[in-house]
Amino acid sequence: MLRRLQRYNVCNDVFHIWHDGLFGTINGLRLGRLPSKPVEWVEINAAMGQAVLLLATIADRAGFEFSRNRLVPRGSFSRVVNILYSDGGMFRRRGFNQAMILFLECVEDAGRRAMKEEPLLKFPYKVERGKIGGLPISLGNDEQWTRALKYMLTHLKWLLAWISKRY
Repeated sequence: MLRRLQRYNVCNDVFHIWHDGLFGTINGLRLGRLPSKPVEWVEINAAMGQAVLLLATIADRAGFEFSRNRLVPRGSFSRVVNILYSDGGMFRRRGFNQAMILFLECVEDAGRRAMKEEPLLKFPYKVERGKIGGLPISLGNDEQWTRALKYMLTHLKWLLAWISKRY
């Protein structure tokens, strides 16, 4: 029984990443907006709060800090603080977009760390300069943004699998 409990990874149960059609989901909360299926901002903010908490947990378990940013998980009011410049709070559109870019930088940092420790690990989508899989993480075109968020959650799911196996 003790061995079974030692192998059990609570993060897999606490952070359930999946999809609901075109939307990526975390713990049943949808990320994104489509003209045909508008998602309330309350749900989007709650989903991003879960994503921030997951990435902060991954960094904590792996024992690393992000190169330029710090995550402040606070549920729907989570923040990304850029250590070199300013606070990218998730409120107004400009601040929200900046926070999304900074968060994606953290995802990229974590991915680099994972690939350094596990050279055979290859993520399905390339992350660079505010884009994932070639799509901007900033709020703009709803379809592209929703797909980019789904890609980001896929990346987080891979990081979750890596941390579950490794630590």
